Amino acid sequence: MQGTKTPDKIDFELSKTYFRNNTLNEKKEQPDDIRKLLQQNHFKKIAKRNNVKNAPTKRNHTTSARFTRWIIALILIAGLVIPTVWFFQQKRVIFNVHVSIEPVRKSPLAPETWENDITTGFDNNKLPNAEHGENTTTTSTILSPEADPGKELPVLLSKTSISLPENKTLYSFENDLSGWEIPSWELDKQDHVARFIDKIDYISSHGKGCLELFVEFPGRTWTAALVEIQQYLDLSNYDSISADVYLPLEAPETEIRGKLILSAGENWDFIEMNHTVRLSPGKWVTIKADLTEQSKDWNQVKINNTIKSDIRKLALRIESYNTLYNGHICIDNIRVNKN
Repeated sequence: MQGTKTPDKIDFELSKTYFRNNTLNEKKEQPDDIRKLLQQNHFKKIAKRNNVKNAPTKRNHTTSARFTRWIIALILIAGLVIPTVWFFQQKRVIFNVHVSIEPVRKSPLAPETWENDITTGFDNNKLPNAEHGENTTTTSTILSPEADPGKELPVLLSKTSISLPENKTLYSFENDLSGWEIPSWELDKQDHVARFIDKIDYISSHGKGCLELFVEFPGRTWTAALVEIQQYLDLSNYDSISADVYLPLEAPETEIRGKLILSAGENWDFIEMNHTVRLSPGKWVTIKADLTEQSKDWNQVKINNTIKSDIRKLALRIESYNTLYNGHICIDNIRVNKN
């Protein structure tokens, strides 16, 4: 059978008998293999088709993103430029003013030359020394030359000068008591009746605060209440010293008075005024003493630059001459002046 290359019937039968199962298996497997190959080819075609579709889509997304960024940048720039331009346009305001000037002609009733003095009283509350009762005036002179017809009338004003005395506030009690106190020796004396001091804001002669001194005058004899500050002061450039004292409206209208006291030099010489100033209920009263060499305000002492340049202590004493009063007394605006 193998010697001849032409298959015969025996070979055919034998192949059918012995190789039948293989043939059937090959026939059964063949469609599966073909189906797999078709499926693989089908999937490859689909993948290629998807790749072709996705490629231009990515490029479109990239282009859209860039375009969106440019739009946002332009919007931000416009949001900054437009308000800036509007702001500068609002700040720039142009006024068109039409002025018509006509010559001043001479009136037949007007004098050829005239002079006018104007005296103005300033508001006492606006001048540094106004609360002490000093008024300041100024004079301005207006001159007019001869007025000719057809010419303008010039007006000349003289310069105004106001000369005010130089002054300096030593203690205004704006924030605290500035070192003022009731001395310890006063607490042991029966004729000194100062009880306590405080800083208050509801009343003042200058600024927004003052020192409040509470006293208990018994009214049977002379008594006093003293407050002081121990501090080195050089007052050689000043001609007077003063302080404002307020006695409440409910206080009696009898003898309650005040005076200034100095301690000066290495020996702490006690120098007090030789007179007192009467206080009036409901009013700020100024206690003032002269510091010049011609001063007659101090007791048995002639004031000179040696004393004024070495002040060691400054005190204010409120005295009651048989006057009954229990209450507070306000002290403010202790200052020095140069005439």
